[in-house]
Amino acid sequence: MEQRIGDGVYFVPGDHWLFLGDQQALVEQYRALPGKGVKADAVLQEFLRNVEPFARSICSTDRALMEKDEWIKHLQAQNKKAEQEREAEREREAERLRQMEDRIRGYEQAEQEWEAERERVAEELQRMEDRVRRSDELAALRTSLWLDVGKKESYSEIWSSTACVQIRISS
Repeated sequence: MEQRIGDGVYFVPGDHWLFLGDQQALVEQYRALPGKGVKADAVLQEFLRNVEPFARSICSTDRALMEKDEWIKHLQAQNKKAEQEREAEREREAERLRQMEDRIRGYEQAEQEWEAERERVAEELQRMEDRVRRSDELAALRTSLWLDVGKKESYSEIWSSTACVQIRISS
């Protein structure tokens, strides 16, 4: 038992019970030995008194080690919980970032679609303006032609003037 005390076997959390078991086994071995003599009980009691400070020391060390173990487990649980909370916050932040990026992409796509639609409408407006301008030109030419028709004397002169107008309208 002294060897095990020296080796620190009993200074591990929960090993106070190991010490008490070893002490009890030693007492039982001593009692089982034949031919001890008259002072056997006195020697045993002296041994137990000498071992008592070790027993108290081992018991208090065991209690302190168990408290430290519980404290360490508590801290580890707190650390684990804090890490889980940090990870959950990182995931929430990543999700918020993804959502913002999705919104930005949506806005950019809507802007591109709007720009394409604006260009299409501008082109259509330009075509309509061109048609109106040509229509105005055609109306002016027709008016001019009718005025000229009154001044022309022959059908061939009217025909050549109309062909001229049609060429201008085509171009």
